[in-house]
Amino acid sequence: MKNIIGLLVGGLWLALSSAPAQAAGDWGPCQSDTVHQFPSSFNETITDPSQNYSGHEFDNFSRWDNGQRYSITCQCPDDMSNPPPGYYKAEVNLPAGHAATWYKVNDNLEVRTTISVSNEGNINAPFYDLTNKNPNSKECASKGGVHDAQTGTTGSVSLYIAHPFVGISTIPQTEVAALYLSKKAGVYSTTPIVRVLLSGTVEVDQGCEMDAGAVVNVPLGEYDARDFEVPAGSKPQNVQIIKKKLVLHCHNISDGVRAWIHIEGTVNRNNATAIDMGNPDIGVQIAGDDSETVMVPNDVNSEAPLALGAQDSSGSRSAEFDMHAWPISTTGKRPASGNYQGIATMRVEIE
Repeated sequence: MKNIIGLLVGGLWLALSSAPAQAAGDWGPCQSDTVHQFPSSFNETITDPSQNYSGHEFDNFSRWDNGQRYSITCQCPDDMSNPPPGYYKAEVNLPAGHAATWYKVNDNLEVRTTISVSNEGNINAPFYDLTNKNPNSKECASKGGVHDAQTGTTGSVSLYIAHPFVGISTIPQTEVAALYLSKKAGVYSTTPIVRVLLSGTVEVDQGCEMDAGAVVNVPLGEYDARDFEVPAGSKPQNVQIIKKKLVLHCHNISDGVRAWIHIEGTVNRNNATAIDMGNPDIGVQIAGDDSETVMVPNDVNSEAPLALGAQDSSGSRSAEFDMHAWPISTTGKRPASGNYQGIATMRVEIE
């Protein structure tokens, strides 16, 4: 006689959850019908050069306070006679900055987000299982009921300069904190109830201007056309190295900031290291010191340091650039007689 063993399966159900396991009818996480987004934005200008250095902090640089409340529903057991306090968790999903609670928002700036938590005050994110110390809070006034909350609706963002910069540093809209609430420590929903968003610009107003106006004339001397019958790329016979000290006034330049000079302009078609002079056989080369190391026009890697003086009472500094200029033969041919001129632009780069 054969024994036939059968298994009749009417239905199998499998539910998977990323939340920690908890007993039925236990206290649990809180959720909202939507993720509430609380933005903070700013457009600020730093005018004090002493603040533009690596390591400077702007405490509570930007604040948000939208004056709103939002609705949440928490998991509550049948017996709610001994309710626990509410527990908060704040996550920050940004690259870590120079120290705890600081996070990078771009190459120059870091932020620290501070959230106002009920009965706790202003707390730096991230934090975990932070209690509101109020077992009588109304998250579970009725099972499955809706409760109004306000944690996360106010706070501030502090700013840290990781690397000094000039011009505008932009922070696109970025989540700087995500807030969660639960009636049981360590048990949170996978979806936050609040997202804190930050966006804005920080401008550092700095620059340098020529002492005697925007244009400086540099006479290069007179030559016999036969002086240019030398190997292409060489200085002519009887060359005159013209030295001219250019004085600039720089404003809002803090200690530790570096500055360079670049040359820009139309180059000679036969020699890209020389400024065009309106004659294909002649060009002019420029250097920043006695070494006569040629500064190649329009090359961001070809530069000369700018010597910055001490800061005066108005926050300005003088800067000097010892320009050396001389003509060269770009072809080795005798150029046609005439008067020739060219234009070079000095661009100052500050970091």
